[in-house]
Amino acid sequence: MHIDAPPAQIKVPQITVLDAGGQYCHLIARKVRDLGVYAEVRPSETPAGELARRKGLIISGGPSSVYDSRSPTVDPRIFADANAVLGICYGQQLMAHLLGGVVQKGDKGEYGLATLDLNGGPKTPLFAGLPSDSRSG
Repeated sequence: MHIDAPPAQIKVPQITVLDAGGQYCHLIARKVRDLGVYAEVRPSETPAGELARRKGLIISGGPSSVYDSRSPTVDPRIFADANAVLGICYGQQLMAHLLGGVVQKGDKGEYGLATLDLNGGPKTPLFAGLPSDSRSG
């Protein structure tokens, strides 16, 4: 007697890293997996519908400018979903640009260590417990 096994359940990643051309995209996904969270890497242009049921998205960095029409982008519908979205470097600039913000060139490029200065900014839970300025990198 032959019994068909139920189809294997396809596990949906909890976090998807959207690759915007940065060299650290796969490292970001690996670090997330090291924390015990199922993560995958997908192209930045992946349609929002294919990213359903994720707990969060990370838009990676990259060498591009948000004002170059040939630069990587994301489906803007990802911001309308209930997912948390984190942008790193270019990813953060892309988020600001697509959500109506202005991205301006800084006085100098930032590579490696940088200083985060909250400058008395918003008192939100996101910044709770952080000093008013700190080093990152």
